[in-house]
Amino acid sequence: MQQLMTEVCKPPGTGGRAAALAKPVAGKTGTTNDLFDAWFLGYTRDLVTGVWVGYDTYETPMDKYATGGHYALPIWLDYMQKALKGVPQGDFEAPSEKIVWVNIDGDTGQRATAETRQPVLEAYLKGNEPPDEAGAVATAPGQPSQPQQAPDAAQAADQMLKGGL
Repeated sequence: MQQLMTEVCKPPGTGGRAAALAKPVAGKTGTTNDLFDAWFLGYTRDLVTGVWVGYDTYETPMDKYATGGHYALPIWLDYMQKALKGVPQGDFEAPSEKIVWVNIDGDTGQRATAETRQPVLEAYLKGNEPPDEAGAVATAPGQPSQPQQAPDAAQAADQMLKGGL
């Protein structure tokens, strides 16, 4: 989940303006139907902050630009820049040693190769990552594991029931 929320905060993500914090950040933008509410919730290793912009009643909608990324995120960014000024920030810690990170080709879902234009870094439960094919780009960060066949749907469901995923 953290990896997904980190991608939101990179251009061209809906929270891409959060990259101006110049620290590792993850977050989520949001806008309700009919533009009555806009919000951004974001965090670093040391601070979680949420900003909501809207009206207490559903009588007056905001304008068409009233999205979390346009209205709430700039307020969040201003606050976070002041709150974290001078506070050193490291990268987010991996959630478990059972997690491996693999560069993936977003078009194919397979490991990225030298021809992949924009690899996407994805987290996998160790042993369930896509198999390493000839010419694959090395995994990062973390240690690469031996390639294994990903489980089929029945195996994955069984693992989930046993608490393995």
